[in-house]
Amino acid sequence: MSRRRSNHRLKNAMFLAAFASLRSPGVQDLLRPQTRRRQETQRRAHLPRPPPDRSHPGHALREQQPYRPPTTTAPQLNKAA
Repeated sequence: MSRRRSNHRLKNAMFLAAFASLRSPGVQDLLRPQTRRRQETQRRAHLPRPPPDRSHPGHALREQQPYRPPTTTAPQLNKAA
């Protein structure tokens, strides 16, 4: 016969007390900002991600393609005079 390792009556009472305490107005005021923060984090997690940066040599190695440096041109300065 195995022995119980914890006081299950106490555990059950504490479990019910934890949910009962959530109903008090003071606790709800404390939890409201945390809920908003969690919702904002979840909202940010579902935003579309920007396209990957493909201008570095590591991408060429991973995709097994020859590396082509980015082709950016310097802005042309108009020489007036």
